[in-house]
Amino acid sequence: MIYAISILASPIPKTQPIGLTGKLIEYIQVGQLVMAVIKDVDMELLKSSGEEILIQAVLDHDRLIYELFREQTLLPLRFGTVFKSQAGLEAYLQSEQEQLLSKLQKLKGYAEYLLTMTAIVRESQTPKSQLESTQNLKGKDYLLAKRTKFFAEQTKRSQQQQECEALISILPVQHQVTTPQSGEFLRVYFLANSLQITELQILISKWQLQHSHWQLELSKPLPPYHFCD
Repeated sequence: MIYAISILASPIPKTQPIGLTGKLIEYIQVGQLVMAVIKDVDMELLKSSGEEILIQAVLDHDRLIYELFREQTLLPLRFGTVFKSQAGLEAYLQSEQEQLLSKLQKLKGYAEYLLTMTAIVRESQTPKSQLESTQNLKGKDYLLAKRTKFFAEQTKRSQQQQECEALISILPVQHQVTTPQSGEFLRVYFLANSLQITELQILISKWQLQHSHWQLELSKPLPPYHFCD
């Protein structure tokens, strides 16, 4: 089988990094499209070779995409994308030539970025004596304290959501909010060119200064994983 890594526009890249299973990347060109591939890869054997080897293969796949992306615009393909024959691969590139070239043209000069937003946890501002007093409450006083705490937490969540939406509003139109990972409040991917990202870095820095209770992290330029479909 032919293992496919990414689709690029001609010319063929100058780099030829080592790919999965220690084999060099090869390039197959049809018209103005080029596909970066590794020939004679047995995916079923690879998947059955154990978790450690499979994880390394996934990491190698991402590494290869990133190395090629540093040289030119590309459409990254999912791990495990294979073609049974070169003829089938070439037929695909030929039939999808116009659509794929259009996608590459739209992505030219752009990179994907990941912005994460995490709340900075500070020690409670409530004095220890007050906390102990609240815990000792009974009856109506206890219920009132619980209700007050509930509404305070709701107000805080509402404020966090408003601040989150305000942050998203300064991002480019092409963005995708995804499920936050552990500890994150917001996780969003977006496309930006070099001019946009410079302006955004300034805006994000200003936003961070005005909202010191949040920690923002912006990734390095990434291949357009979330914007190539």
